[in-house]
Amino acid sequence: KEIYGADYVFARAQRAKTCVPTGHFSVHSGLALGFANRQVDLVSLVETLEHLEDPQEALREAARVSKRYVLVTVPYREDLSVHMSVCPNCLHRFHTSGHLHMFDEQRIAGLFRLAGLRILRMQVQCYLRIFERHPVGSKLPKPLVEWVQEMVRRSGLIDGLYLGVLGERADVTARPLP
Repeated sequence: KEIYGADYVFARAQRAKTCVPTGHFSVHSGLALGFANRQVDLVSLVETLEHLEDPQEALREAARVSKRYVLVTVPYREDLSVHMSVCPNCLHRFHTSGHLHMFDEQRIAGLFRLAGLRILRMQVQCYLRIFERHPVGSKLPKPLVEWVQEMVRRSGLIDGLYLGVLGERADVTARPLP
């Protein structure tokens, strides 16, 4: 199996390449992934949607390049006001982690529906367990799961609850998960 990845920051794409040398990593926006329609089996948006001005468009793009599955993780019911700071120069208020949106089950379900995705599983849990216990996580290559877990540990995302959602293209004939 081949692993492809995209990040809008060159240094992160390069770091991914060092962690998964056989992977193919590039620099692209979440709104314009550099992949053909239905090119990959699974598209994962890990801690991405909360940073984007238009999370709906990013989810539509993920659905476009996916043959079948889209896996999303986002902070769960995050109180955005808790981590706000003010720039001392321009007095602009901003979230210290760059989060623009809060997600709960209802909001994510609406985004998935509008992107043409049917939700197969939705679960709230501690971040690292999303990949260890998720039905799709058990099918992913072990080096990829370990790499994601290590990046999470390094970034300090271990604390808090996250919403993990596995969706499937609505135009795919429904069948049970393997």
